[in-house]
Amino acid sequence: MNELLWWFGQNSLAAVLMIPCVLLACCLFRDRPAVQHLLWLVILVKFITPPIVVWPWSVDELRSIVWAQDSEHQVGSMQRTPTIENVAAPTPPFAPTEIGSTDSAAAPMEIASAPGEATTATAEAGWARWSRLVRFAALGVWLSGAIACQIEQTRRLVQCARLIRNGEPAPEHLRKQLASAATLLRTNPPMAVVLRSIPSPFLWCVGVTRLAWPESLSSVADVERSRSIIAHELAHLRRRDHWITWLELGASILWWWNPLFWYVRRQLRETAEMSCDALAISADPECRRHYAKLLLQLSSDSRSAGVTPVLAMSSGSTRSFERRLKMVLSPNVRGDGTWKGSLTMAVLAAITWPHWSLAQSGAPGDTDPKPAAQAASAAPHENDGDAEIAAASAMQEAFRLPEHRSVQSLAFRHGSQELASLAWDSSSNRQGLRVLVRTWNLNEGKLASAVELEWQSNWSEFANNVLLSRDATRVVGMIDDTICLWDTASGKIVKRHAIPDDIKNDARYAVTLSHLVGTPNLTRIAFGRSVALGGAVPNAHAVVMDTSSGRVLQKVLMRARVHVNSLALSFDGRQLATVGTQHGATIWEVDSGKVLLEYQNTNPNRKHPDPNVDGNAADLVAGVGFSPDGKSLALCDMLGIKIVDVATRQERHVIDAPWRYHDGQPQFVFSGEGQLLSLLGTFPADGEPRTNSIWSTATGERLRTLPISGQAAAFSPDGKWFAVGKSDPKEALTVYQIRGDKPAKPAE
Repeated sequence: MNELLWWFGQNSLAAVLMIPCVLLACCLFRDRPAVQHLLWLVILVKFITPPIVVWPWSVDELRSIVWAQDSEHQVGSMQRTPTIENVAAPTPPFAPTEIGSTDSAAAPMEIASAPGEATTATAEAGWARWSRLVRFAALGVWLSGAIACQIEQTRRLVQCARLIRNGEPAPEHLRKQLASAATLLRTNPPMAVVLRSIPSPFLWCVGVTRLAWPESLSSVADVERSRSIIAHELAHLRRRDHWITWLELGASILWWWNPLFWYVRRQLRETAEMSCDALAISADPECRRHYAKLLLQLSSDSRSAGVTPVLAMSSGSTRSFERRLKMVLSPNVRGDGTWKGSLTMAVLAAITWPHWSLAQSGAPGDTDPKPAAQAASAAPHENDGDAEIAAASAMQEAFRLPEHRSVQSLAFRHGSQELASLAWDSSSNRQGLRVLVRTWNLNEGKLASAVELEWQSNWSEFANNVLLSRDATRVVGMIDDTICLWDTASGKIVKRHAIPDDIKNDARYAVTLSHLVGTPNLTRIAFGRSVALGGAVPNAHAVVMDTSSGRVLQKVLMRARVHVNSLALSFDGRQLATVGTQHGATIWEVDSGKVLLEYQNTNPNRKHPDPNVDGNAADLVAGVGFSPDGKSLALCDMLGIKIVDVATRQERHVIDAPWRYHDGQPQFVFSGEGQLLSLLGTFPADGEPRTNSIWSTATGERLRTLPISGQAAAFSPDGKWFAVGKSDPKEALTVYQIRGDKPAKPAE
């Protein structure tokens, strides 16, 4: 709907700017009504042109050109993303004595808000609701008017069709005059029917083209003196004006509300009549004065009869009719065009027909792009963010580490000196599932420790919903109907909470709990609740829980959503982003359950390289994630990544990175400063190599494409390492060095 309003507004603005230019050009070509008609036709076509051809400059880019100084200041500010060390500070491990404890004294995480932040969010949410209401009301009014206009046009067509069907065949002398005029104008004569209830002739172009001739002018003498009128009607046929009439009909249904359109249509019809007048006179120059008298007579008859003829003499104003008479009596008027007029029309069309896009597109998603940041890496940088971006463009693989079958989560500890991996595997030597936390010394490339998590024998044989905290001191897992917390140093369960019955059960349908996400220190977690009945029940929920007390902090209903596709918690745990099977995402305030933002995802003028992917499928959002500072929301659809400013709802970057399939839930991974971004879980068509890429959040530029596809990844807090984990028993972990000294080879 936003794109429809943008299209209406943009085309209306273009028409406002084009009309003065066309009026000036009409003064220059005052003796060439055919040229004037072409110029007004350009504006009509602009009204109905869909946004297929787009200017290579976006509105954002033009704004940055106009306000260059402001843009430089804003970019500089955006690149200095505030850190979040206070939010993600390491939390002491759980004590084993807390097993089975029901103590709820541990309060949920509290983060101090800036003054006025809650008021601003509430005001923005209220404005968003009013904005949606106004948009839907405008859409309803437009649809009602379009339907009414369609009904009226259909009624008129049916009325004219009934008249034509009741007409009588044309007499022989009328057919001869038609053939004679058609020869002079080099066109084919249409069939003719004589009607009693019309004051002047017109062309009927629905189906077989026919000339409707009034019975009052059907005598031999009247037909003889009406040769110029016959030539006028055949001139419409020669100029293909009936094709333009069909364009007018479609445009009037879309633009019934816009007075600019009706003004352009009136000018278009007036210049079309003048062009046909000029062609009729050129076919018989001696009948100029007689033709003017006949126009006056038919105009008087048409007004008294109350019927609007196709000659349009009754539909125009007195001033426009005076212009026609002056043109008919002028010896300088020509009915054909000129090369200058055609050139003017072509230039006007080339300038005005392309559309503007709202957002700036990123660079095409090449397989191995050459980043521009490489050239800047040798120069000194103003801040750590620039250095991190430049280093990422030249990052190299450090080493690969063996692991178990499925890496689920990665985290760094001890000042980025160690990498912790959470993986699970079924071993043939023992019954049940083994879930291990392994710690690797990155400087030495050695395995430092391996701790197996305590696992109940009756639990599920799969552990897809387990997470490491950011400091790798704890693990949270959603196993069957239980939320568990483990201490990674001992592997023991330190807290266990049963999921409430109203969440895990439903009397009518099977319930699926999935898509576990959490804050960096796992103080708060969120997961999705979907019900299964053939995918037909729109009853998906997102649940936020406090892991210390097991208390449900929020349960939101994802309206009209059947399944949960993706979830994300902001780093402070105060905002929740949800995605169902929808063209967009919703941001909720966790404490109150209010909707802060409804983002509608659209991709105007963008197409997927696979022709089997239609626009509807390409617009579906598959993954979502918050930046560390919570100010930006990253979303992915099948065309790539969008970074949206949460406060302004504007798209900062649109990154072209098309993909075809995804494994489970696509995940976003941000670096500690929020300058780098990677997307996991998406891959191209079968048979094509799977890769992971790293982008700059400040510019939207692809910095590096890695020859590995992972299901878990993490940046080290100091920006030195990037680790990717996948499902491979031999090389399940790959570690890349972003910056720093060359690492040692791992021990054999």
